Amino acid sequence: MKRRRDAFIVIALLAVATFGCGGIPSNSTDTVQSAIGPLFADEDEVVLSITDGKATVEYSINQLRELPSVSIEVYEPFELKRIRFVGVLIEDVLADSKMTDSKSITAIALNDYVNSTTRESLEESSAFIAYEEMLAVTTLIDYARGGPLRIIIPDNTPLSSQLSVWTWSLHRIEVAS
Repeated sequence: MKRRRDAFIVIALLAVATFGCGGIPSNSTDTVQSAIGPLFADEDEVVLSITDGKATVEYSINQLRELPSVSIEVYEPFELKRIRFVGVLIEDVLADSKMTDSKSITAIALNDYVNSTTRESLEESSAFIAYEEMLAVTTLIDYARGGPLRIIIPDNTPLSSQLSVWTWSLHRIEVAS
């Protein structure tokens, strides 16, 4: 019995030494890999496309960072806790992309989740596209946590209780007049 316990301790220590030494860097520009692929998006790769059916504008995380940013703490209804997110208002992204005549917004996630709502309701709720979250440190939103982009709705706004609008792993927005 003692040999079994000792063998288990040795295996556990090797596992910790092998897997526990690596950390996830905060604000790193390097692509961090997991066993199944990158944890974070490359900050210079296209992560968002906005189209009106005629033209398409693409953004990387670094290009989104060039737009006016917001930093808002919200009650995250899926994680059931308060989290601070950093991102850009949807209305600012649409203005930058010159897609200002849109009335309908369809958000499409990497897993093909689709949600459509009006532009007016998103703007009334100050909805924004988050690319960073502040947990213990500020990091990009990793794929396992619904990254690289998420649509976030601030507390006490018209859409804050409509969970279908919260879009994780956002990668495309289609606009229509």
